[in-house]
Formats: sequence, structure tokens, C-alpha cells
Amino acid sequence: MQNYYICNMKRKNFRKAHQQHTQKFIYELNAVKVKKLEAFRFSDEIWIIGKYKGTSINDTPTNYIKWVIENMDLSQNAIAILKSKL
Repeated sequence: MQNYYICNMKRKNFRKAHQQHTQKFIYELNAVKVKKLEAFRFSDEIWIIGKYKGTSINDTPTNYIKWVIENMDLSQNAIAILKSKL
């Protein structure tokens, strides 16, 4: 009888821990990701991603810069730098 009681307690503790883990996982999975995309390095203004990867913003056509401002989810600092280059 004692083994049965110990076994049931272990199961209850496991079930409780599993529920807590599952709730935490679901919360992290559905959490809003706030990080903005970084399309270029701020230090030397060279594109990190995209069609003109590795080139300077100054050497990029203005129509591409306009497209990036409209279609990419950039930080306000990045948008300000790109608008100053137009």
C-alpha cells in the first residue's frame, strides 16, 4: 500500500511540473517578438541583407531605398538614416 501511495505522489508531482512547463512553453511561443529588422550596419552604413548586400547605402539606387522604407519592418533610427540618403 505504501508503494502505491508513493507512486501516486510521484505521478501528481510530475503532472503538475509538466503542466507548468507546458504553460510556460505556450506563453513563450505566443509572445510578441519586438525586435526590429536591421538591414544595414549603422557604423559604416553597409547593407547586411537584401539585393545590395555588401554595398554602401550611398551606392544604392534611390528606388531600392524607397522600397526598403515602405516594405521592411525597420527601427525608427534606420528609417531616419535612409530618408536622409534620399
